[in-house]
Amino acid sequence: MPFGYGFAIVVTGSMEPTISIDDLIIVKEFDEYKVDDMVVFHQDGLLIVHRVISIDEENKMITTQGDANNTADDPIPFKSIKGKVVNVVENAGGLIRFLKSPIVTITIIVCALLLMEYSFRKEKQEKKDKINKLKEEIRALQQK
Repeated sequence: MPFGYGFAIVVTGSMEPTISIDDLIIVKEFDEYKVDDMVVFHQDGLLIVHRVISIDEENKMITTQGDANNTADDPIPFKSIKGKVVNVVENAGGLIRFLKSPIVTITIIVCALLLMEYSFRKEKQEKKDKINKLKEEIRALQQK
């Protein structure tokens, strides 16, 4: 998380209705967390966003639960927490995922190549036109 901030796209509905699938969340690192914070943490190689429901300061453990879940998660150590959700951009994740799809990526690359080719051809034609104009001026001067 460069500069203490990170971004993630939500892929499950465990935080419905607060955070939905395809929402983009902005996460910020904090030194302390409190009950009701929505935190992002590592568990079994996955990033999970759930709400803090209790804190065990003595054992340095936090218990979380998804808003849409019926049961609490197993307690996690403080060090597993990556940060707290500071902003939610609704449905932005779907757009980002779409833009990163292979067909869109290929389309953007093809368009960029076509624009470069057009630019090079236009520049070449302008140079040709300048040379022809100079040739005409030289012929006109020679006839005088």
